[in-house]
Amino acid sequence: MRKLIALIFLLSSALSAYSIFNSRGLGGYNPPAEFLQIQPRHQTRLGVGFLSEYVYATDGTGGQRAFQIRPESFQFYFPLPWRFGLGVQVTERFNLDYYVESDSARSSDYTLIRRVKSRGGIEGLRLSLDKSFYDKVYVGVGYERLFGGAWERWESEVVELTETTVDSLLYHFGGNGVWGMAGFKLGPVEMRGFYAHPFGLAVSTEVQTTRDSAIVDSASCIPPAELGGIITCSAKRLELGLAYIQQVPADSTLFSFVPGHIIQANAGYRFDPFILTGKAGWKNWYVETASGSPVSDIYVGIGARIPIKAYGYGKLEISGGLREGGDISEYHVELRAGLEFTEIWGKRERMWGG
Repeated sequence: MRKLIALIFLLSSALSAYSIFNSRGLGGYNPPAEFLQIQPRHQTRLGVGFLSEYVYATDGTGGQRAFQIRPESFQFYFPLPWRFGLGVQVTERFNLDYYVESDSARSSDYTLIRRVKSRGGIEGLRLSLDKSFYDKVYVGVGYERLFGGAWERWESEVVELTETTVDSLLYHFGGNGVWGMAGFKLGPVEMRGFYAHPFGLAVSTEVQTTRDSAIVDSASCIPPAELGGIITCSAKRLELGLAYIQQVPADSTLFSFVPGHIIQANAGYRFDPFILTGKAGWKNWYVETASGSPVSDIYVGIGARIPIKAYGYGKLEISGGLREGGDISEYHVELRAGLEFTEIWGKRERMWGG
């Protein structure tokens, strides 16, 4: 069963993007949507998104390129009677896709080339329930189930002897967490604060070689907690927002976490008939490089929300940035595409509960 689950997960993430820094910690961190932007809560909403990414990594002397496509998120929100709301979200929380190749050893007689390739990550299934008070103040609580797996292929090749050995590692993840949020809307200004508390994440490791296959290790860690806030301001056609997320590490014997930070500014301007969007952000990773250097990412993006009559919006966004850690720099460009269906069972204003 473990192998079947791992195979299904690997097939679903076979089009994921690469980053060398994903080899650190639990992989590249992706915040949930409600920690970066405030969405309307009075309409039924269904959204799906896809991401294509180009990455060029270099250490100043050489480089490697990758281009891949993957599903990014699935979101559903449904307003309930008495100003309650139910939310469901499935999104990739940590990405473990990376590829590294190096000439590990050279002599006059042989060259040893080592390649490490990883695919997979940790998904998050998030369930939430919120309650509004007079459409001015709201509170919400949620549960998150973390699950997934990753596959690492370690390949060593002696060029002169045309000899290659291959070892594989399978990782299986499973864990739980809870989170809460509270916010208020006062005229054109809306604010939200949130906190997410993860419990232990179980990690089991399976070694696969040409000679044997067995579970060799089982451990657990606590992913970093998440806290922060969002503020938005709307004025006629323009909307501005600023989001902050801090990752607070807990004691862990399996990984060495450091405090992580994300600051992202969002903007939207309503033209007729579409909405032009923009963003700019800075991310300091929750892990460091093997040499102890910090990993940082600065990025900008521009996009549009295009109305689809009687259904909702189509979304397009292109963004790019620079990730740096130690001697490695990664230039990345992303194209995001998605659909957002609003009130697909008929246009209506929520009137339940008075």
